[in-house]
Amino acid sequence: YEIVMLLEFRRVLFRSGDLGWTDYTVPADTFLEQPGAVQLLGRVQTQQPFSVAGINDYYFQVADTGAWSIVRNTTGATLTTLASGTTTALGTGRWHHIAVSFTGNTITAAVDGTTVGSATDSSYVDGQAGLGVNGWQTADFDNLAITPIGRPHVSATYELINRNSGDVLDLAGSAITQNPDTGATTQQWQLTGNDSDDD
Repeated sequence: YEIVMLLEFRRVLFRSGDLGWTDYTVPADTFLEQPGAVQLLGRVQTQQPFSVAGINDYYFQVADTGAWSIVRNTTGATLTTLASGTTTALGTGRWHHIAVSFTGNTITAAVDGTTVGSATDSSYVDGQAGLGVNGWQTADFDNLAITPIGRPHVSATYELINRNSGDVLDLAGSAITQNPDTGATTQQWQLTGNDSDDD
């Protein structure tokens, strides 16, 4: 897990995660303390050394005025607006929930639970996620959660062992208890997702 804070006059950002991530949602709560814009980044890849402006990524930017855009950036700092518009003004001094999702070639942006727009682009298929601000203004972020979309079913099973007693979790009828390890199937546990693609 990598955490990198990058600072430059034109853009401040934080990125984290795995370069192999493909389809996921990046939601976060944001609070603009002064006029400006916040960004959610996705599929963040190669960065030009010592230049936050030059980075292969997509970002969803929304301003206190409600102006929003979905942008593709490059290591040459070439910005391409893929979609833009205006939603209800965020203003300053209030929390708002923003999100950007990446599914295949589709990028979808939302503000306070309402989709504001989407774009289609195939330039970047995977990469890290992140947060950013446009310039040196003060903004707060909270509740960042990177959620995979359509992740594959996890087939491995595990025993959940109490490190103090050595007993394992065991399903006895409808009750979950702790018992000595017998290797029974009732003592085997599996990780599953909470989205509709998992059974």
